Amino acid sequence: MCVLHGVCVCCWQDPLAPKKPSGAYMWYCQAKRPALKQQHPGMSITELGSLLGQMWNQETKAGKKEYFAQVTGDGMAECDGLCLVGKYERGRLMGQV
Repeated sequence: MCVLHGVCVCCWQDPLAPKKPSGAYMWYCQAKRPALKQQHPGMSITELGSLLGQMWNQETKAGKKEYFAQVTGDGMAECDGLCLVGKYERGRLMGQV
């Protein structure tokens, strides 16, 4: 804990930091959840998540391939490479104020 600023440097997160891209499983869930909700309207969110996890584990590599392809493109359309320059230098990434 920084005595001067009252901020824990080890836990500090930069609000300007670029977001990590979503994983393939998250893209899969985003694509499949609406159809599952229609098929099972009474299911809770937890049960839907469990069912999605089972479906993902049973999915073949070929079926997962399209979702892994989306991972590489996620967020790159908005980022022109300037997000790591200027406002977000390496010092801020390492938590050094």
